[in-house]
Amino acid sequence: MQSNTNTIDDDVKVPSKAAAQVYHWASNVLDKLKRGITPPHLHVLELLDGHKVTQCLCVAMRLGVADQLNDGPKACADMARALDVNPDALYRVMRLLASKQVFKELPDRRFELTPAAAMLRTGVKGSLRAWAGLTEQTWGTWEYLIDSLRTGQPMFEKVFGMPIFDYYAKHPEKSELFDQAMAELSRPIAKAIVMSYAFSGIDRLVDVGGGDGSLLSVILRAHPRMKATLLEGPWAAERARRSIDAAGLGERCEVVAGDFFASVPAGGDAYLLKNVLHDWNDERALALLASCHRAMKQGARLLIVELIIPPGNEPFIGKIVDIQMLLATGGRERTKEEYEALLDQAGFRIRRAVPTAFPMSVIEAVRT
Repeated sequence: MQSNTNTIDDDVKVPSKAAAQVYHWASNVLDKLKRGITPPHLHVLELLDGHKVTQCLCVAMRLGVADQLNDGPKACADMARALDVNPDALYRVMRLLASKQVFKELPDRRFELTPAAAMLRTGVKGSLRAWAGLTEQTWGTWEYLIDSLRTGQPMFEKVFGMPIFDYYAKHPEKSELFDQAMAELSRPIAKAIVMSYAFSGIDRLVDVGGGDGSLLSVILRAHPRMKATLLEGPWAAERARRSIDAAGLGERCEVVAGDFFASVPAGGDAYLLKNVLHDWNDERALALLASCHRAMKQGARLLIVELIIPPGNEPFIGKIVDIQMLLATGGRERTKEEYEALLDQAGFRIRRAVPTAFPMSVIEAVRT
């Protein structure tokens, strides 16, 4: 029997597409069942309480609670002494998180890690610690959601005094957390992409806005004959170069600092945009696509890795990320039809959209 997970590269496990489909189907069925039997007022109250759980998760991350349990179960009072916090208050936060399967409460106010709690640990594969930190860092933008609804504009500048990418360029310590959070998300997604899309016939891949190179490193290791170019802004390019070198891929990958709205390196067999177009509204996305179009030779492929919002009322993570993009950058998640229209206007035609084991899809397009 085929395993329902596959391991590629550094022991990050990725479910097969079949297993992922079963999970999403079962999750939707259970969600509909729960909504069908939950009184409406309780359903709304649960939704309103969501931000409180988020804050408890972020506080647990900041304190390093999960790290306290690395060696096994521990009494809450002992953790409180080590963390210099009130033991009763810590217990109450951990009790709430345990009710959400983050930590498990044992007798005598002792706790142990669960698979979810393990993702809050420091320096372990699969950790989401930096992502929790980024969630906490940008939380203030959500207070101004009503202003985004009235204006259609992002709120990051209102909270932090400048647009998001200008802010990270001027605050390296904040941009490092941003890059770490993006890398945490990219590692399992990168493996799902390599498992789902063949990358055949690509001798040189150009990764446009490739962050710290996490995705590109996985692709290059899976395709030993491929060479690559990674384009990033000056504030991120040096970090990407260090990451690529540390992965032992420096001889196969050139890192270029530049502005992808102005120009993109020419000569690639394929151009990769992962979680880049969703940063921008349609006007700026078209400018970026035009830059790629100018650089691409005849027959080159454009590979767009994004969340594609499905029709209907089913839960989908992209619907949450869409509001985050509205608040942070003024960008958006898009439906398949919206991508078709956007790419058609930019001079591209979609050949196919390849789903992965995660909600991300690889949209393959060519110049028209």
